[in-house]
Amino acid sequence: MGIKKLLVQVIKFGVVGFINTMINLGIVESSLYLFGKEALLPGNLVGFIVTIIIAFFVFIRFVFNAGTQSKKLIFSKMLVAYGSTMLLSVGFQHMLADMFNVPLYYVPLIALFLTVPINFVLNKLFVFKEKIVENKS
Repeated sequence: MGIKKLLVQVIKFGVVGFINTMINLGIVESSLYLFGKEALLPGNLVGFIVTIIIAFFVFIRFVFNAGTQSKKLIFSKMLVAYGSTMLLSVGFQHMLADMFNVPLYYVPLIALFLTVPINFVLNKLFVFKEKIVENKS
């Protein structure tokens, strides 16, 4: 994969990510609004489940090359990848809210700047086993 194809892939990932982010933020923010800070983890879990299902179907068809891997294996690896970054995100969100007193409604959005790049790399290298850039020599 050359730089140009990588850029197209990053853009596709970004579009899917943006849509999933809006869905996830809507779920998390609604949970926080309705139930307060105690809903941070449950809201993230619901958002996680909904958006990973969406990502799975869209990534296989439009973003990454699944190769010969089974869909069941890909979904399992996506659960591991996204589960890891979700835990990282929730920990980071609690740190922002508790230690730095960042307003609750900004916390999930700020955490995205940490998790989105990590998710792209995990999907590309771990889930779909693609190289970042292949040399054409």
